[in-house]
Amino acid sequence: MKITRELLDRYHRGECTDKETREVEEWLTNDTANTTFGKVEKEDEHLAGAWQELSAHMGSGQAKSRRLYAWPLGIVASVALLLALGLVFYGQIEQRFAEQKTISYTNGEYGKVILDDKSTVHLNSGATLQYPSFFAGNTREVILTKGEAFFDIAKDEDHPFIIYMDKVEVEVLGTKFNIRNDFQGAEIEIILVEGKIRFSSDQKEHTLQPGQQLIYSKETGDIKLNNDVNTNRVMAWTKGILWFEDTPMPEVFKALEQRYGIPFKIEREADIPFTAKFKHESLDRILQLIELSTGLQFKKDKEHIIVH
Repeated sequence: MKITRELLDRYHRGECTDKETREVEEWLTNDTANTTFGKVEKEDEHLAGAWQELSAHMGSGQAKSRRLYAWPLGIVASVALLLALGLVFYGQIEQRFAEQKTISYTNGEYGKVILDDKSTVHLNSGATLQYPSFFAGNTREVILTKGEAFFDIAKDEDHPFIIYMDKVEVEVLGTKFNIRNDFQGAEIEIILVEGKIRFSSDQKEHTLQPGQQLIYSKETGDIKLNNDVNTNRVMAWTKGILWFEDTPMPEVFKALEQRYGIPFKIEREADIPFTAKFKHESLDRILQLIELSTGLQFKKDKEHIIVH
């Protein structure tokens, strides 16, 4: 029988058949296991220390694997666990055990996901997040493929949280912040609400403070920082609130399109600043209020809301 990582993992959990258990324990008593542990010992200092501690039970001057049969069963199981963990650490095998998940929300939808470390990610309409079923290794890593997300990260100084987007990354320890990465847009926007984050792109690096906004140009790599951002407005969408503050109408229409899932078709100049806050209003009611305050007119066809 071939000794595989999956088999050793089942052995540690006590899920092997009697025959599999005998095969694993015979393997643990021969030189092959000792050679494998030697490789782990060289490549992972943490496991090397644990291996040396277990080896103390065997005495010195003899081949480690020759004396394994004399160990208590609990120590044998511990050795099997160390081997399984060692293979995970130095071969990126953790990716085989952690299922890679993807969650997406189309226009008209939004929601949240709670990660393995209890961090919470709110996803706006049109957002896509890739994340593992559990975090393994020294970092916690996810990918915001596109869209807007608000992150509330559980603090863990020993395991930094990293978000990847296009060619940039954001590293945090425990904090709250909003990211907007429009798939077809030219910019990535990050607003820090609480804590501290580090933004990295190519050879540029910036550390943000609460209330700061960073805007990164995907085309040029330029970075712009703004201070004293209204973080309450930034977080409003996670509570189902649409909050506009001197917002150009094209951006208002885009937000309405995301929220209600109906595209807008602009047929006239509509670069008008708009300020309002909506929560439970219907789209028809919102359009009526926009007409009253801006003079714009709307009509619907089968596929669009036309601005004229």
